[in-house]
Amino acid sequence: MDELPPEERVQRYREMAEHTRSIGLKVQNPKLREAYMELSGRWRALAESTQRSFDPKDQRSFDPKDKR
Repeated sequence: MDELPPEERVQRYREMAEHTRSIGLKVQNPKLREAYMELSGRWRALAESTQRSFDPKDQRSFDPKDKR
């Protein structure tokens, strides 16, 4: 994803966070659910970090409903 502009990377990371979260909510196995939720959190953190790196004034928290 490095070839994408930062704004698009942030959006892709947010989409991946939401996707892995939605899978995690459906999984029956507690350990697998926990793994998906952890992965979702890592995607969220990556989105936030990338957002701050190209727009340091933007300190928003991750919001999966945000389509910006």
